[in-house]
Amino acid sequence: MSNPLVVPTQNSTKAYSGISRLESANGLSSAIESGDWASVAMGAVATALDALSVAMDPFGAALAAGVGWLLEHVGPLKEALNGLTGNPDQIKAQSETLGNGLNWQPMPLRGSANAEAGPSSAGAAGAG
Repeated sequence: MSNPLVVPTQNSTKAYSGISRLESANGLSSAIESGDWASVAMGAVATALDALSVAMDPFGAALAAGVGWLLEHVGPLKEALNGLTGNPDQIKAQSETLGNGLNWQPMPLRGSANAEAGPSSAGAAGAG
């Protein structure tokens, strides 16, 4: 039995997850394809800053990319990180489920209580 309001958890891990330089370049590419120029500007700045950090500290950038990739793709490391910070995919699914529940109304609320109660309950309330 499936509830249409509940959003299932979907794994968002990509091959380049954890490598910030590739993530920012992919974000820039997606923004260009979608035509969202505000995202293009922010993506270009992020990509430029990532390139600058690689130029200033290539060893540190490579080490950070390797550790980030390992944390995203090696099971025990990812489980430990998710245990500490929470699973971002599950958090996203739960927040979308909450949003679905807040926007859902099973029936119109105005006048429904009076229609269900009818005239007999008004007399019973005053009988006490």
